[in-house]
Amino acid sequence: MLNFVEISREFTAQFMLCVFIALTAPQSNLWPLFVFLVWVPFRNAFPTTTVHTTGTLSKVILSGDFSNIGGLLVDILVQFIGAILGGWVAFLVLDSSESAPEVASDEGSAFVVLAVVVAFWAILNTSLKGEGFDRNASAAFLWIGTVFAIQGVVPGAVGNISTDIGRVIAAKIKGSGADAGAVLSFDGVWVFIIAPLVGIIAAKCYGLLEAALEKIQCCDGAGKAAPSGGHPQAVSQHDGSGMPMVASPNFQGHQGGFQQQFHG
Repeated sequence: MLNFVEISREFTAQFMLCVFIALTAPQSNLWPLFVFLVWVPFRNAFPTTTVHTTGTLSKVILSGDFSNIGGLLVDILVQFIGAILGGWVAFLVLDSSESAPEVASDEGSAFVVLAVVVAFWAILNTSLKGEGFDRNASAAFLWIGTVFAIQGVVPGAVGNISTDIGRVIAAKIKGSGADAGAVLSFDGVWVFIIAPLVGIIAAKCYGLLEAALEKIQCCDGAGKAAPSGGHPQAVSQHDGSGMPMVASPNFQGHQGGFQQQFHG
């Protein structure tokens, strides 16, 4: 059953995220700091709401829970619609789409950088501890650092599939004037889709590898550890008569212990 409250929150969050980026990016190169600090109180107010498609896919793929594909598709559709409309309204009001994502360097380099950064984000975001403000602040700091890191190769991008592609589409819809040729160009758009997907898959592989290593280490440690419980071993003793005596497995009422040798 669809949760229309969560769907409306996802739409609103994605819409406002694109608006905030469009408003802050032209003002300062530090726009990731100002944009993602806003999401600390947002996450505090709506802790279960997933804002963007990269986060939604990361949650599903890393957990391995594919039981609600229909709900997943609806979430992604709503997030894309929110991003397109949010970007389009902001570009229309500002009469500029300069904050739309683009590939500034070689597409191959941009792909590698974005995939690695998204993988790093997915691994840490999944492992964040705590709750409330502590976790929300950690998530915001993670977003600020990773988004700022990719600006050299994909300026305007945030690594979220819906947020980036939605604003690219919004810029193409709005495109006008001298910027029309650049805005209508589809060069490099694939990077904003494929790189985050590869990053999420890489994060999943990392999780599987880590789990396998922990299992090997656990089994190796268990194999080397001294056995506990089980059947006691017989201990031979001599009473001086030349015939060995077998020690009782019980000693002073303690089960599982062994009778100690006594030398008189």
